[in-house]
Amino acid sequence: MNVVRQAIAEAPGPEAAVQRAVEELHERFPQYDWVGIYWVDASGTDLVLGPWIGPEATEHTRIPIGTGICGAAAASGQTQVVDDVTADPRYLACFASTRSEIVVPIL
Repeated sequence: MNVVRQAIAEAPGPEAAVQRAVEELHERFPQYDWVGIYWVDASGTDLVLGPWIGPEATEHTRIPIGTGICGAAAASGQTQVVDDVTADPRYLACFASTRSEIVVPIL
C-alpha cells in the first residue's frame, strides 16, 4: 500500500490523486476486474460513482446509502466482503462475470 500512498502524494491535485489510487489498486490486485470509488453526494443520501477502472462502466452510477453492498458499507462504515454475490440479496448486479465483491469504506 506504500505504492498507493506514494502515487497519491505525487499527484498534482485531489482528482488526480484519487484516479492514481484507483489505477494503482487495480494494478496491484489484478484479480479484481473492476476498481472504483463512490463519493457521498452533497445531500448525504446517495453514493455517486467517481473514478473507476475496469473492462466497462457499471450502470449503477448512483446508489442510495443503505442499498446494495456499497450502500451497506457506507451506512455501516464497515468493510463488506461477499464471497458469493449470487447468494447475497443486497447485491446490485453490475456484471454477469462478478462472483465476489469487497467494498471498503474510506472514512
